[in-house]
Amino acid sequence: MESRKLQKRILYAMMLVNLFVIMYYVIVCTVSKSVICEMNMAYAFLSNSGCIPHDTFTLCRDLLIYYGALCALILAKEDIYDENILNRVLICAGEMALSLIVVRTLNFYYSGIALLVLADLLYYENKKVPRVFFIVLQVLEFVIGNDAILSYFDNNIQFSSYLSGFDPMVRSWIIVAESLMTFTNILLFLLFVLTMIIRQKAENSRILRLNMALSGKNAELHEANVKLQEYSETIKRMTEIEERNRLAREIHDTLGHALTGIVVSADAGKILFDAAPEEAKARFDVIGQTARQGLEDVRRSIRALRPDALESHDLESALEKMIENFRETTGADIRYAQEAGKLLLAQDEEVTVYRIVQEGMTNAIRHGEATQINLIIDRKDRNLRVRIFDNGVGMQGKKTGFGLNYMKERVELLKGTLRYGNREDGSRGFFLEAEIPVRGVNPETEIPKGSVGL
Repeated sequence: MESRKLQKRILYAMMLVNLFVIMYYVIVCTVSKSVICEMNMAYAFLSNSGCIPHDTFTLCRDLLIYYGALCALILAKEDIYDENILNRVLICAGEMALSLIVVRTLNFYYSGIALLVLADLLYYENKKVPRVFFIVLQVLEFVIGNDAILSYFDNNIQFSSYLSGFDPMVRSWIIVAESLMTFTNILLFLLFVLTMIIRQKAENSRILRLNMALSGKNAELHEANVKLQEYSETIKRMTEIEERNRLAREIHDTLGHALTGIVVSADAGKILFDAAPEEAKARFDVIGQTARQGLEDVRRSIRALRPDALESHDLESALEKMIENFRETTGADIRYAQEAGKLLLAQDEEVTVYRIVQEGMTNAIRHGEATQINLIIDRKDRNLRVRIFDNGVGMQGKKTGFGLNYMKERVELLKGTLRYGNREDGSRGFFLEAEIPVRGVNPETEIPKGSVGL
């Protein structure tokens, strides 16, 4: 940005220097004509020049008009120079035409204005082809546009003829002044070009740094993409494992409960088959019903749905139905007390409570060989508590089975706790106690119907 401002200042300085040069030639020619007339050298001057010099007023007026128009175009170029190709061509052609007219009006005494126009064109034009074209044209104007070359082709009065009337000393000072102004204009142009080169190198360095930074960011992005892909694969594997575990829990809970009832009923049916055929037949009917219900629960588990009992009933009704069915199939004495009030739970909480009761009763019969089960659902502080006690053989050793592990996982997913072991009151048997900090919402309104509970 600073280099652009410096180039702009150099451009303004060149405009001022060229104005001084133009006025210099006008003043020298005017004074020279007066000196020639005073010294009665007019006839010799006209004979050597071969033509009549321009009127001073007309020359001064024309130069001020043409050069003023050129400067006005340069100053206004920042606002009117846009991306429109036709507009850019017209502006550049106008500048070059005005500079050529000024040089022609000065009788080709001075062509340094071509450098001013070239600097201005280089300042605004960034495209390579137009730049080369402008450089060629303006260099030709600068080199060819002087009276030493064009005097052979045009009948002009050479500037040296105007100097012939002056004293040699004065003539020397006039030539020195001309050389200084011409040199200043060339020096300013070279400074402008040098500044432009420095700015271009700085811009190239900045672009190189940006490219290097972009390459670094691309490498980081590539690395992030690789990590993201790896993370995605990890999440996918974890999701698959979690889904397999979920299905394993569902199938274990469903089949374990159903098969336990079937095994117990089948054993009882065999015993009663001869002694009480009707009762044995009733047992086998219950076995068929339990098997069908278990099969349906398996199908629903695979389809990632809630247990069938919870799909068609509320939690309290589903628990009562399951307890009654389990009582019938196993013949166990199941004592159920619901002291928690209205059970308004979220769907995942409903499924967890249902599976805890189901797994607890199944374990009591299958592993504990219990004949009596006590089930109590109440509240402790703001938590829902489920307690199951039996009179079975209790826990043998410290190793836990599949059902207890997944029951614990279910409870912990709801930020709850699960305790189990041999009864602490000294009685024979096993106890299970789960505390769940329920959210206390209505599942019909808070949880979308058909979503899966864990």
